[in-house]
Amino acid sequence: MIRTLFICIVALSLATSAIAAPPITLFQTLKDYQSGKGKVIGEFEGYEWSKESVILLTPPTKGKKPVPHDITGYWGYTIGDQLYRMFEGLPHIIFKQGKGIYYENGLAHMDIAMDKKDGGDIVYGKYCFLSKSIDSPIVYVPSKDAKKAFETEASLAPFLECIDKYKWTDAKKIRACMGKLD
Repeated sequence: MIRTLFICIVALSLATSAIAAPPITLFQTLKDYQSGKGKVIGEFEGYEWSKESVILLTPPTKGKKPVPHDITGYWGYTIGDQLYRMFEGLPHIIFKQGKGIYYENGLAHMDIAMDKKDGGDIVYGKYCFLSKSIDSPIVYVPSKDAKKAFETEASLAPFLECIDKYKWTDAKKIRACMGKLD
């Protein structure tokens, strides 16, 4: 009886540790990210957001409140294996790298990671973005700014046309356009 109870406790402990939240790693610069020199701050528990800053939350170390980490000024971060790039004060999750870099709204994806939503009905501003490279400005697509920024990039034209066709529809149709970045 005691042996069975011990086995159950060990099994429960292993199962609980197997579903731990993914770790957060902060990168001050692109060079830090590229060289793997990030700062691990703990497991992802959530975030707080305002127009001025994004605060990532990790589990409490003492007390009952999560530990806040202001990421203002950081180039980006990872939550597990998902890479987020900060641009103009907001996180953008890198979804696809090819002829250009396709991003989606990082706040929405962090909500998904927190099991708040399924992602389809989260709207914190714009949701589709593109940049020429990992270190170039991020531009909302479809937009006049995107047409101007990428008008000389003929290789991106099929992607931009596809995005324009499905603008303001569901994410699945827009994500189908990502294949045009290959």
